[in-house]
Amino acid sequence: MLDLDGWELRAAAVLLTGVAAAAVLHEVFWTVFFASTLAYVLVPVRRRLDSRGVPPKLSAAALTVGIFFGLAALAAPILFLLYSRRQVFLDFLTDLPEEFGLRFLDFTYSVDTTTVTSSLEDYLSNAALNLASSSPSLSLKMVLGSFLVYAALSRPKAVRSTVVDAMPADLEPVLDAYSHRLASTLYGLYVVQAATAALTFVVSLPVFFLLGYDAFFSLAVISGALQFIPVVGPSAVIGLLSVFELATSGTAAAIVVMTVGVFVVGLLPDAIIRPRLASRTTGLSGAMYFLGFIGGVLTVGAVGVIAGPVAVALFLESVDALSKTEQD
Repeated sequence: MLDLDGWELRAAAVLLTGVAAAAVLHEVFWTVFFASTLAYVLVPVRRRLDSRGVPPKLSAAALTVGIFFGLAALAAPILFLLYSRRQVFLDFLTDLPEEFGLRFLDFTYSVDTTTVTSSLEDYLSNAALNLASSSPSLSLKMVLGSFLVYAALSRPKAVRSTVVDAMPADLEPVLDAYSHRLASTLYGLYVVQAATAALTFVVSLPVFFLLGYDAFFSLAVISGALQFIPVVGPSAVIGLLSVFELATSGTAAAIVVMTVGVFVVGLLPDAIIRPRLASRTTGLSGAMYFLGFIGGVLTVGAVGVIAGPVAVALFLESVDALSKTEQD
């Protein structure tokens, strides 16, 4: 029979109840995680507002509203442009020939577009239905996330004191080290994400202009905003433009758009700019950041952009703590 002292027994109880809570609340787990990271990043901002005489609850409410509208502003350009140009896209699908040929050297390959267009129409219809059916759930998650951010910002010391008081006193330096690593990593991640989106907009603007698109500004805005959607990202824009060129201008134009667009708009920001920014802002090397970024996205989806590098950073902090313990 195990001989557990008081702290170990309480820790085991916390672990068991935490696992049970995660199982029951798994549908909102990543909402809680995302809201917690936002609150963690905004706590220093709230302290600055406090030092200037702003009431704590007012500053917490203002920051919560600000982050809510900030996130909404990311989605607004994409939704607006898709809605305003929906007829152009529908006309494009309608005007596609039933069949066209791809020519390369002396070879010609015929493509039946009816299958592709019908599949695309079915996909878009299903996506619209899924979005409509999940809108109540998304609304509830947005309300929950906003409430959690406000609650954490209104009483940030209460959360810290609860965690610190539950741990033995000799573990407080370790907790402070984890907290410092987590804070610096999260700051860096959000800075990297915003900077990568802005740089994607900057580099894609001249690319789309030189490729001859009248809506080059709109395409650049969509590409920058899509940087917040990992894996798919701006590559979705390049893929659609390549299909458009393939159907209207021929193989050569599609190859040019695909080659230039994928390298400059898709690959350059993610593979070159993002790791370099991450190594300067998060304290993670480019390789470790890329490992966390790719692994997190492939494992848990979009939230892995944040969760993956955070997991790597906390693991490295654990290794540092273990090495210091061995030296002592």
